[in-house]
Amino acid sequence: MHAIHLRPASMPRRLVLARASRVGLCVGALALLPALGLAADPPIKLNAPLTEGGDVSFPIISPDGRTVLYAADQDIDGRTELFSVPIGGGSTPIKLNPPVGGSGVFSVITRITADSAAAVFRANGNLFSVPVGGGPPVRLNRPLPAGGIVFSFQLSPDGSTVVYNADQDTDNVREMYSVPVAGGSVTRLNAPMTPGGNSVGSGRISPDGSTVIYRADQDTHDVFELFSVPIGGGSVTKLNPPLPSDADVGDENFEFSPDGSTVVFAVTEGTLGRRALYSVPAQGGPATRLTPPLVDGGRINFLGFERYRMISPDGSRVVYTADQDTNDEVELYSVPIEGGTVTRLNPPLLPGQIVDSLYEISADGSTVVYQTFSESEPNELFSVPTVGGPVTRLNAPLPSTDEVLSFQLSHDGSLVVYTTFPRGAIAPRPSKASASPQGDSSPPNGLFSAPIDGGPVQTLATGFAEGSGLSDFSISPDNQWVLYTADQDTPGTLELYRIPLLGGSAEKLNAPVVSGGNIFSFEIAPDSNTVVYRGDQDTDDVIEIFSVTNVGAWQPGQIFENGFE
Repeated sequence: MHAIHLRPASMPRRLVLARASRVGLCVGALALLPALGLAADPPIKLNAPLTEGGDVSFPIISPDGRTVLYAADQDIDGRTELFSVPIGGGSTPIKLNPPVGGSGVFSVITRITADSAAAVFRANGNLFSVPVGGGPPVRLNRPLPAGGIVFSFQLSPDGSTVVYNADQDTDNVREMYSVPVAGGSVTRLNAPMTPGGNSVGSGRISPDGSTVIYRADQDTHDVFELFSVPIGGGSVTKLNPPLPSDADVGDENFEFSPDGSTVVFAVTEGTLGRRALYSVPAQGGPATRLTPPLVDGGRINFLGFERYRMISPDGSRVVYTADQDTNDEVELYSVPIEGGTVTRLNPPLLPGQIVDSLYEISADGSTVVYQTFSESEPNELFSVPTVGGPVTRLNAPLPSTDEVLSFQLSHDGSLVVYTTFPRGAIAPRPSKASASPQGDSSPPNGLFSAPIDGGPVQTLATGFAEGSGLSDFSISPDNQWVLYTADQDTPGTLELYRIPLLGGSAEKLNAPVVSGGNIFSFEIAPDSNTVVYRGDQDTDDVIEIFSVTNVGAWQPGQIFENGFE
C-alpha cells in the first residue's frame, strides 16, 4: 500500500502478501451475521502549512499509535525535513532534525524505536537519534572523512541499539558499526578488511537482538562471504563453507530463523545466479546444503524482503521457488531447515506456467499461499500445506476476461483478500498489498475475500466504471476491515474506503477531494482505530497528510453483496 512500480509487460507479475496465522473460523456462518461500521470521524490535517511547492512524504506511525512522523519540504521548497505530530492533531508539528542544508533528511529510512520514544534518521550523510516528542538530536556516528557517508541502518528489536553501514574510518571502505540509540561509544563490528576489500554490505540483526550477520569481501577481495558477530562487538565467525571459484553469498540472500538460532543463505555462482541454499547455526558450525543440484540453467529465487520470508514462523521448514527440475519451469518447494527430503508443493504445471515467487507462509507455519503465472492461462491463487499435501484453489471461478493479480492474508490467517484485473492488460506491479496502475495499465477491477483453506468467496468491491478500479489495499491489524483506494465514485479520482473483511457496505474515509486531487497512500495504526492518509485532497498538486479516527468502530447493520452503498 505504498510506492507502486509498474513492471515491464514481459516480466512475471508479482504477488503481494502479509504475514498471517491460521485460526478456526467459520466464514460462511460469519458472513451471515449483520455488521456495519459506525461512521468514522471527519479527517484532520496533520501537517503545518506548506511553503509554495512543498509536499509531505513518508508518514510513519509510532508503534504505540500516538505519533506520526513525516518528511516534508514544509519550510523551504526542495529541502526535506523531519516532523512529529500527535496522530489526532491538535498541536503544531515539531521539527526533529538539526539544521540541514541541501536536500535535507533522507527520510525514507527514518525508523522509530519499539518503545516509541526515539526516532533514528539520516541527515547530511550522518545518523541521528531524537526523542519523538522533540528535543536535541544526537549524532550517532563518529565524524566522517571527506566523502564519507552513512549508507543504511537498522534498529535492534528492543530499540536499544543501532547497527549502521558507513565508510566512517576510510572513504570508500564500507564497514559495519553498532552504537546505543541514545548515543555513546561506537563499535566496529566487522573484522579488519583484507587489502582491496572495501565493502561490508547488507546485514541482519537476530530476532533476540544479540547477533548481527553481514556480507563482506572481508577475507578475500571481491569474494563476498557471510559472517556473524555479537551486536556489541567481539569475535567474528564465518558462516559459509568454502565457496567454489567465482561464487559468493548472494547480496541480501540470507535470513535468521524466528528464534535466531539458524541462518539460511544462498550461494551464487557467477552469471548462473543462485544455485544452492544452506542452513547454518547463527553462532557458527557446519553448514548444511538444503537444495539438490539444479538443472542446467536453473536458479533459486531469494527475495530478501522483510515481508517474504523463506523460513516458516515455527522455524521448521524452508520454502523456496526455483526452476530446480526443469529449466524455466519455476516451482514451489519445501525442505526441513536442518536438511532432508525436498518436497515439491505445487501439482504438475501446465505448459508455460510457473509459480510466482512472492508466496507467503502462514504465521503458524502450516500453510503456503501462492499464485501461478502464465501467458496463456489465467493466473490463479492456491494454498497448500507447508509439508506438502492437497492443493486448494482459493479464488472463485474467473470470467474469461479476468485473472488474479495480487493478494494479502489476514493477520489471523483465516482469510485471503485478493484482486482481479483484465487478462491481457499491462499488469501494475504490486508493492506490498498494492496494485496501483501507472501509464496505460488497466487497474484491478475486483476485490474479494476467501477462507485460506478454501470455501465461499465474498465479493468486496466490483462493478467499477470502464478504466476505473482499485489502487492500494490493506487489511487492518484487528482483521475487521479492508481499506483500499479506488476511483470508485469519480473516475480518475482515487479516494480511501473501508469495508468489513467479511463483506458489507463500503464507507469513504477521506473528505471531499478537490478537482484533480487523489488519495495516494495510507497507513493503519497498530490499534486499527486510526488511519493516516496522504494526498492532494484540499489543493491540487499539494500533497498533505490527514488522520481519521474511529475507523474500527462497529454497529449492527446489513451486509451488502457487492460492497457498495
